[in-house]
Order: sequence, then C-alpha cells, then structure tokens
Amino acid sequence: MGEAIVGIGHEALEAVCSTMLFQGFSREEAAMLCSAMQPTFRAIKKGAVFLAEGEPSVRVVFIQKGRLSGTRNSSEGQSHILEFYEQGELLGLESICSTKQISLLTYTAVEESIVLVLSLNGIMAGGVRPFVANLFFRNINQMLADRCVRLVYKTEVLSKRALRERILTFLRIRQQRRGNRLYLGMDREQFAQYLCVNRSALSRELNDMQRDGLICLEEDGSITMRI
Repeated sequence: MGEAIVGIGHEALEAVCSTMLFQGFSREEAAMLCSAMQPTFRAIKKGAVFLAEGEPSVRVVFIQKGRLSGTRNSSEGQSHILEFYEQGELLGLESICSTKQISLLTYTAVEESIVLVLSLNGIMAGGVRPFVANLFFRNINQMLADRCVRLVYKTEVLSKRALRERILTFLRIRQQRRGNRLYLGMDREQFAQYLCVNRSALSRELNDMQRDGLICLEEDGSITMRI
C-alpha cells in the first residue's frame, strides 16, 4: 500500500480540513476530528496499486498529492476504469459505509502520489460529542450522494450502444460544466477503459468524428466540441 510517512504538517491539515468531509466545523473542531482519526501518510509510486479489489477497506483516504484511478475487473477478465480521484478528493467512502467493508475497486496511482489514510473507528465508537459525529456523518452522506450522481452520469454514457454516442454523451456532460474545450485528464488508453471499449476502435472513431466536424482533437490532448 505504499511507504508510510510519519507526521502531518499544517499545510496538509488545512487541505484535509477544507474538504466537504469537514464542512460546517470550525478549524479547531476539524483539526480535533482529523487528529482523532489517526492520520497516516503513504507515498505511492506511479503505477503502484494502493488498494486492490476485494481487500478489506476500513479507512477513508484523502489524496494529498497526485491522482489515482479506480478500476474494476469484469467477469471476462477485462479491466475498466470506473472513476478517477484527483488531488483534494476522498476515496473509499462507499466501502467503509457498506456492510462487508470490502473494496469494490482497485486503486492505482496514475502518477506519483501521496495519500492520507484516516480511520473512523474512534468516531464510530463514540469518541467525539454526538452533535459533532452527527454533522460528520451527514457530510459523509452528502459526499456519497454526490458520488451516486457521478455514477448516474457514467451509467448514462455506458447505456449507449454505439461508440460515437458514448463519446458524445460523455463529452456533452463535460461540456455543460467546463465549456467547449475539454481536458479529459486521461490518455487514450485510459479513456478507452473508461468507456469500456477497445483503444484502437476509440482512436478510429475520434478521428472519424473530427473528419465529420463534430470535434477537434487538439495537440495537447484536449478535445474541442464543434456542436
């Protein structure tokens, strides 16, 4: 799971406390909660697996630096990217709030990363005041709801049978939030895994879409929508 790093600095603490997990708390309360969760840093090399599908998952993970992908293996043995987790985001909420507390995904560092591992045992065991715990878990519920919304968008993309429709649906969802020029944050292979398609088929379709005037493939890897 990576090399452990001892201690938590002020800057890292501020970054963690500014997440939605601590929304509604004062800085002092957030710092107290963070300390109660026994924070441990871990360094993860690019390409290394932090947590594998099927392994016990009983901690929240905050991405202090870098980026991780969450992948799941199909019954045919193919690996598909369900989601990317960016710097400042949390992963593992679904697992720790589930009955079995087993990781549903394999989390891999897309680039060299540092994560902060937080245990909820102290809070669940009544180690903090009830109103503090209630607000904390309300924040977790809201984050889980937001994650469900993202998965609904992913389901909408994968519900399209034609590859072009999958691509266009994905791009239009992004377009609503980010404008016509879209930085995907993934390479062609990762984009293919996200769409659950073959990389060569994806490349052909993107080139055809550019030829048909629907998109423009930019040199920096971004895609500009033409419709």
